[in-house]
Amino acid sequence: MILSEHLTNLIMYYVDTSGIVFFLHDSAGNFVESYPKINQTQHNYYANTDFYSVLINQSINSNYPHVYSGNAADNWSCIPIYTQNRQNMYLIVGPVYTSPISERTIMELHNEGVISDQGHELLLKYREQLPVMHYSEYLRIIRQLHYVISGELLDLNKFGLAIHPEIKKTAEKVVIAQKQLLLDDNIVHDTYNFERRMMSLIQEGNIPALERLLQSGPTGSEGLLSRDNPIRQSKNLAIVSVTLVTRAAIEGGLNPDLALTLSDLFIQQIEEINDASRIITLQQELIFEFTKRVSDLKQRSTSKFVQDCTNYIQKNIYSDIQAEDIAEHIGMSTNYTSQKFKQELGESINNYVKRAKIDEARALLQYSDLSLTEISERLGFSSQSFFTSVFKKLTGMTPRQFREQEDLS
Repeated sequence: MILSEHLTNLIMYYVDTSGIVFFLHDSAGNFVESYPKINQTQHNYYANTDFYSVLINQSINSNYPHVYSGNAADNWSCIPIYTQNRQNMYLIVGPVYTSPISERTIMELHNEGVISDQGHELLLKYREQLPVMHYSEYLRIIRQLHYVISGELLDLNKFGLAIHPEIKKTAEKVVIAQKQLLLDDNIVHDTYNFERRMMSLIQEGNIPALERLLQSGPTGSEGLLSRDNPIRQSKNLAIVSVTLVTRAAIEGGLNPDLALTLSDLFIQQIEEINDASRIITLQQELIFEFTKRVSDLKQRSTSKFVQDCTNYIQKNIYSDIQAEDIAEHIGMSTNYTSQKFKQELGESINNYVKRAKIDEARALLQYSDLSLTEISERLGFSSQSFFTSVFKKLTGMTPRQFREQEDLS
């Protein structure tokens, strides 16, 4: 017997009472067994999803449970185990849903490419058997299992939200700036334009531009929603963010059932945390999690060629981007790249780059104190007059007029 009798009995109790499935994996991520025994096709579908490795890697690095929300509003967690045979193993717990998943949602997720043909068939087949419970109840089960395994009564603040590494890395870059905003005593309600821009980028699924925006931060600070309780203040601000971000993601094409389930999950986790810095970190993670889901959804409707080109432009927006640079990046000839780009997007690379740079210029004019000359130089325009000319052509006003208008709004 790999697991202790006591742990096995507890696992089987949850199998019988709530229908949760447990998967045991070794330290290399290889499947060992499941509780209960399930159809091999069903297991293979779950095991081939990329969040398995994300969950296990997060638990290896921190040695405590992590929770992950999948593409179909399915929640999973990973609990590290030191077995009777002195082996490091990992218990995957899931899927668990915070609300029932409807046939309509399954169909929409399949049509949008969020779940595969196999996943579509499995969800329809096992939909009635999928465990549904409140998120706090799910965390309670994970906490109890971790206590039986390790003898540690886990503080709920220690629960990790397993985010893809690239999202977590990006989110961490802006946490310090957000902390400073919360500590600012000068409460100025001038963040409307900032939030409007952020919601627009979430709706577009534009991760590079969102990262730049959050690093710049709004010129003021958030409103004070709970003057006497800084933890409650952090929670209230985070919950407001969840509401706005969820709405933007739905407008960006994310399935409403999935978005609202994710929203509930994040809000429930926010309420369980009593550490302001972790609330802020979670707030950043949820922003990028929703944005990445919208981005993934939109990229499914575009070719890899377009994705590679536009991602390169966004990531190098402050460079002098030429068609040959993009062609070299994707490994194609300049002529072929230029022709294919115009064929698929309906405009030349040069025009697309100009629009992207002017869009970035608008953000800099709103959220920075950089002069027009500095903005022009940073974005690689040959002169301020040329920058002004392009800006006016695309927006109908000069950069100075745009900044003055935003200052008055």
